Amino acid sequence: MDHQSGPGVSEHKPSPSGIHCQKGPNPCVACQSLSALDAEYAAARMVLLSRVNEHHDPFILRLPVELASRIFTHCLPYPASLNVFSTLEDEADEEYTQPIPFILASVSAQWRRIALATPQLWNILSLNFEGEDPAPSPFIINEWLHHSGTLPLYIRVFCGEEPESEESLIPLFNHLNRESHRWKVLELHLPSRLFSQFHGSSSTSHPTNSLVRLKLYPVAEEYNVMDYLPVSFRLQTQPFPRSLIISKISLSMISVGWTRLTNFDATSVTLGDCMRVMLYSPRLERCTLEEVERDHDDSELPCLHVTHHNLSYLDVFHHMPDFLTFFTLPSLRELHFDASNTPSTQIEEFLERSRIFGTLDAITLSGYEPNSSIDYSDLYELLRALSSLTRLSIVETLITDDFFQLFAPSTSQVPLDIADGVFLPRLRYLRIKVYPQFYHTLPRKAMPDRI
Repeated sequence: MDHQSGPGVSEHKPSPSGIHCQKGPNPCVACQSLSALDAEYAAARMVLLSRVNEHHDPFILRLPVELASRIFTHCLPYPASLNVFSTLEDEADEEYTQPIPFILASVSAQWRRIALATPQLWNILSLNFEGEDPAPSPFIINEWLHHSGTLPLYIRVFCGEEPESEESLIPLFNHLNRESHRWKVLELHLPSRLFSQFHGSSSTSHPTNSLVRLKLYPVAEEYNVMDYLPVSFRLQTQPFPRSLIISKISLSMISVGWTRLTNFDATSVTLGDCMRVMLYSPRLERCTLEEVERDHDDSELPCLHVTHHNLSYLDVFHHMPDFLTFFTLPSLRELHFDASNTPSTQIEEFLERSRIFGTLDAITLSGYEPNSSIDYSDLYELLRALSSLTRLSIVETLITDDFFQLFAPSTSQVPLDIADGVFLPRLRYLRIKVYPQFYHTLPRKAMPDRI
């Protein structure tokens, strides 16, 4: 309202309260009355909104709190688990970055009480510091962690190569560090210089580190495969993870205990570090390796040969030609191997040395490209010796119908305990992925009924 003096218009006297008016040094009577009406309107609107929510929500508010809380947890993209972020690549996923707990808490006062009393809504935290959206404030992060109670934390942090302000991220990371005793899953996709900011807490009141799954992926657009990035990850309380996933990081720059490790997954790793993992980790069960290169100097190898008695799963892709010659794995049951630069005889020697010709359950062989020098007759002889196989996959191949002719129709009638002379007598699963330009129609009559 514009207050003007003139004929027929009375001048409003300012209030002596000392409160400044928008149109003068003190509020006038009309402005004070308008402010009071605005306050009454806001209060009445809140009351009506609460009543509307009660009438429009005939379901949740009539359930026991425990059941309503359980329903709220199903609004999360995925439940808390060791693989809760496994569907995510380096980029952020909109489902994970949505603040579901705050969205639920904003519906009504009753929903807010339920949401704040449900710690299972708050112990999964995915932070993305890339893009146009502003980073959450330290207060929001602290509130989120507070509402999670004492539950284990599942944390993923993604940050591009050039965050707008690294200094603003440090307070956020410090809030996470104070709860390091509750970390169960920690996945970091960061510029290499930021990994050292995750150092955990040395609090004597919470000395136990419960970290089970640790994933460290430096964010870099261009780098040489053989060059490790300058990453340092050392918590004040050393963790003993069961699962470790890394990329382009030297083991010497990671301070973890190895005695509980059962799963190791590495991209761009040296042969020496592969051998160290097997030497340090007696409980290791699964190992996945990609882009394995020889060390700059053989003197850097911890030993000449490693025998691991517990490993049951090995997946190796893009590796040095003589990789298998450095290992003996007598407990191996499943092998996935890129054979593009490895002769079948070397694979056969590995299987013979490990004494698993009669115990290997599944094998996947890839890399049999049209221009490769692979002798398919050697491959067939290798498979013939693997009488224990129940699952076989051959991908990226120029395999011909001759392979299928090895399966005689009569083999379906041969008892499974008679393996001599029968090609893969226990096979139950067969997957062949061929190049389209070399596709051959599967001779169905050559396939036994047992597959």
